[in-house]
Amino acid sequence: MFEELHRKMNRFWNADRTLNETDPEFIGIFSEFAYDTVVNEPGANDEKLDDHARCMAIIAAIIGAQGMDAFEMMLPISYHSGVTSVELKEIVYEATPLIGFAHTLPYLKRINDYLNVENVELPLAPQSAIDKQNPAHKKVPHCAEHFSANLQTVTRSFARWAPVTSIPGSAAITSVPTSRGTD
Repeated sequence: MFEELHRKMNRFWNADRTLNETDPEFIGIFSEFAYDTVVNEPGANDEKLDDHARCMAIIAAIIGAQGMDAFEMMLPISYHSGVTSVELKEIVYEATPLIGFAHTLPYLKRINDYLNVENVELPLAPQSAIDKQNPAHKKVPHCAEHFSANLQTVTRSFARWAPVTSIPGSAAITSVPTSRGTD
């Protein structure tokens, strides 16, 4: 299940000669994190979380984090993993009341540009699944309760990847030892 997505991501890393040549350490760290640490977390290989669902979650998280470069990387991977044009747009539509129009508009434009390249006729037929009686932004407190139980586990997992250096004048982010040198 996860292997196909991993294969597609590896194909991306190997095709991006710039990152592969200039930042092989980053690619190694990211790959170990994404394909070892994350995959081996409890529940990460749940049969309900196939590549399609995983890609949708990644796309939504990237939009929430405002990671346009990562979005541009994941968009074709997600689309070719079965995330439909309707689903891609729905993710943006649902994100808009949560993070704001100004934050989602660039992603909607990138999706449209990508779908044009893929020869998808736009506009798509209206298919919105937004529940106007119970919109996503009203569900956030419930979502927070649902996910808070796993937050400490995830935080501990991420802590080993956090940088050990601090910004001058601020407290260190973490004291997790690392073999990486400093500049």
